[in-house]
Amino acid sequence: MSDNPTRSDYDHERSDVAPRWPIYIGVGMLLTLPLAVAVVAALLYSVWAPPPQRPGPAIETPAPAVNAPRLQLNPRADLAALRDKWDRKLHSTGWVDRDAGIVHVPIDQAERRLLADGLPDDTRMPGPSRAAEAMPGAAGDRGQAEQGAASRGTPLPADRGSGDGGGQP
Repeated sequence: MSDNPTRSDYDHERSDVAPRWPIYIGVGMLLTLPLAVAVVAALLYSVWAPPPQRPGPAIETPAPAVNAPRLQLNPRADLAALRDKWDRKLHSTGWVDRDAGIVHVPIDQAERRLLADGLPDDTRMPGPSRAAEAMPGAAGDRGQAEQGAASRGTPLPADRGSGDGGGQP
């Protein structure tokens, strides 16, 4: 053999597929597709069909509950009505508690009176709070703490505000 390749070494295949075979395959697919659809439809209506439902008692809808929440049909109108109600209350005079003698006055009148009279001045000394009384070491518990410390033999701290000059008993 020679080192030079010849045309016959790299030549293409000489036998081709007969032209009728692709046509047979296409026609077979066109015939098989409707057959497959018919088989699936037959299975859907026979084997895979849902069981028939027996007629049961008629379902009645329950009556709405008495305490059911009412839905807003027109939220904007409801908000406008609520604001109108608040506005009438702000600009009118009326009783809050007749037995206690408490009334409400128009907001403009209340503002003028507050500016003329000033804020109320409550200079009374507030009483002790319940939280301070409940805390250990509070003024009411000091005597008990001192008695407990003295009975254990523990020295008491010097009382700085007593003025006795050294805190010794």
